[in-house]
Amino acid sequence: MDINIEEQDDLYCVCVQIPPYNTRIKRKTIVNTKDVRAKLLAEGYDVGEVIQESYLHNLNKVTEGIWIFKKKVLDKSPEPVIIEEEKSVQPKPKRARRTRSSTKKVSTEE
Repeated sequence: MDINIEEQDDLYCVCVQIPPYNTRIKRKTIVNTKDVRAKLLAEGYDVGEVIQESYLHNLNKVTEGIWIFKKKVLDKSPEPVIIEEEKSVQPKPKRARRTRSSTKKVSTEE
């Protein structure tokens, strides 16, 4: 698999070529966007979303393809972030438990 990577303004243009299918070797090759992205990340390129993609399958005689990726931008938040403090949570008021009255009645008259 031959990969040619060209950097433009904020894009990566990736041209991939694979060898044609050979009946003696019988090795088919399939290349999709996931494979190209993994290869670029392994080589140290930070790629963002895909603008143009392709699908290579040498058994179907598709041996060349072009992928175009946006360069990954670390942080582009134009609005400032406001952090608010959370209010402390008050515990729920406990309900008074009912007490059992004594089962034995004591007479106080004697």
